[in-house]
Amino acid sequence: WGTEGRTAQLCSKRFAKKGSVLCALAPTQKTREQTYLTVQVGLDSHVDLLNDFAYTNHCCDPNCFFDLDAMEVVMLKDIEAGDELTAFYPSFEWDMTSPFQCWCGAPNCLQHISGARHIQPEVLKAYKLSSHITLLKQQQIGC
Repeated sequence: WGTEGRTAQLCSKRFAKKGSVLCALAPTQKTREQTYLTVQVGLDSHVDLLNDFAYTNHCCDPNCFFDLDAMEVVMLKDIEAGDELTAFYPSFEWDMTSPFQCWCGAPNCLQHISGARHIQPEVLKAYKLSSHITLLKQQQIGC
């Protein structure tokens, strides 16, 4: 995968099997203020990721999912110790404050990441999404 634009990454310290919970996401202070360091956890609320998970890079073919209802990191693929943890940012971000060009190199790379609001529903069907993103997309398309 390309690494252009990446300055840091988070890697697993152990093997984790697809479907397993890698760890809990430590509860942090909720805020309505959205920044590039927050994660959207509800329709209009965010939390600061002031821990190692702030270094989880985006990938259009992610290996982990932030289950923000359970506040857990769930594996989407088997990973080995030393593998980088990656997440699909639009799975939890509706409209990002800092859109960016994606350099993940995955065959399904979306090229530009700006939040689920800007992605066609047919494309999002390929991804596991946070409940608030599913609800917002349904509202957007009139379901």
